[in-house]
Amino acid sequence: YTAKDFAMHSIATSKITDLLDRDLAKQWTISQLAAELGISRSSLQHRFKSTNGISICQFIRNHRVAVARHLLSNHPE
Repeated sequence: YTAKDFAMHSIATSKITDLLDRDLAKQWTISQLAAELGISRSSLQHRFKSTNGISICQFIRNHRVAVARHLLSNHPE
């Protein structure tokens, strides 16, 4: 990938994070995320893993766990 490709994928990762944060309870599918980004599901999966080293599903799980940890540590009641 070129620097331009990497920047586009970083933007995609940020947009996915924003979508997840807007509705943490929503069970996003890869197809829904791809549609939000305007690319195909297979392209998103391939590019995301190539850029981030993990699958989108693993990224979503990791993100949800990180948010839960943050909420628990800041609101222990």
